[in-house]
Amino acid sequence: ICKKCPDHFERCEEDLKVCEPGFYQKENKCESCPVISNCYSCRIDKEINPDSPVCHSCNEGFKPSKDGNSCVSCGVSHCISCSFDKCDSCEDGYYANNGICTSCPISLNCLSCYFDLYMKQPVCSRCPEGYYYTTDKKNCEPCSDHCMNCYPAVNDSFCYECDSFTELNNGKCELKSCDVKGMEHCSKCQTDGTIKECIL
Repeated sequence: ICKKCPDHFERCEEDLKVCEPGFYQKENKCESCPVISNCYSCRIDKEINPDSPVCHSCNEGFKPSKDGNSCVSCGVSHCISCSFDKCDSCEDGYYANNGICTSCPISLNCLSCYFDLYMKQPVCSRCPEGYYYTTDKKNCEPCSDHCMNCYPAVNDSFCYECDSFTELNNGKCELKSCDVKGMEHCSKCQTDGTIKECIL
C-alpha cells in the first residue's frame, strides 16, 4: 500500500528521507530554511552550526559562504555552479577550464561543449538544430540542404525532418512541386516543375 509522504517531503522511505528544496529535516519533519537570498537548499551542518540550518546549495551563479549564512557570487562570468573559487559548470556555449568559463570554439558548431581529458581539447555535448554530432571528431556538422534535423550515416547524414518547402524522401529533402496546395507563395519554378525560389 502506498502512503502519502508528510508535508514537504520529496521521499519518505524508512531508510531514505529527503525534504523539498527550501526545507531541511529536523527529526521526522521538514522545517523551512531560513530566509537567505539566492539559497536553494539548506541543512544542519554540525561542523558549522549544530543547532541551526545553514545554506547548502545556492541558485545558479552563486555559492554558499563559508559560514553558510549567505550566498555569494561565483565571481566568474557565465558560471552556473562553483565551489571554492572555481567554476564547475558554465552556461551553454562555454565550458569550465581551470576554474573559469571559456567559449566553445566556433569551429565545433556547438550549443554546448566540455573539455575532454582524453582528447585534451573541448568537444561538443549538444548540437543546434540543423546539425548532427560526429563521434570521430566530436563536433557538430551541418545536415544536408533544407534539413532541420538529422543523424549521422555512412559518409553523410540521414535526414528525418525537412523544412516547409521540401518533403522527406529516403533521408533527403526534395523540393516540393510548384502546384502543390500551400505553395502559392512560390515565385519561380524549375523546368521540371519543382520550386526554384520562394517568397515568405
